[in-house]
Amino acid sequence: IADELASRRYQPFHTLPLDAQGGPMGDGRHLSPHDPLLPVLLAPATAFGGWLAAKLVLAAMAGLLAALLVWTAVRRLGTPLPMAVLVVGTFSLSPPLAVYATQLYPELPAALLATVAIALLTGPLGPPACWALAASLIGLPWLSVKYVPVAATLAGVALARLCKRADYRPVGRLVAVLAVAAAAYLVLHQRIYGGW
Repeated sequence: IADELASRRYQPFHTLPLDAQGGPMGDGRHLSPHDPLLPVLLAPATAFGGWLAAKLVLAAMAGLLAALLVWTAVRRLGTPLPMAVLVVGTFSLSPPLAVYATQLYPELPAALLATVAIALLTGPLGPPACWALAASLIGLPWLSVKYVPVAATLAGVALARLCKRADYRPVGRLVAVLAVAAAAYLVLHQRIYGGW
């Protein structure tokens, strides 16, 4: 984005100068502290419909998050449907979720991925659920490094649940997939950003 910042291509939709959230590296590249999954998720919508389409994608994610929270509360935790709808509706229409649903931040997609993991962890952990769980855990750090502790905690819960079985193959597969994903995360961050 260095050329966009230098030529101020953001001015048609943001008239004030942008605060720098990164800095130049020794080799001249501009280091931005943001992880790439949110831009990857929003790029198709932005190419199709600009800023508004990107915001609509995040609003749709907020709707999916609310629906999944209600489903998880009712189906996995035994909460009565009216209570689940009332509580999720209240939280969905209140800060911070309502605010993040209209801004381009990774918090809402991260909440969705964490909720997917919780929904999976509170149900039967067959092979499809384990693969979906691994995908949600891998996605969290790619949204932001600050979600590594969340992903690690959910992975720990998954491994604890899987270790209670007589068959340890799912544990080995999950550990192997997460280890490969962690190595890829570290290597790509080293190559792209010059650090971890």
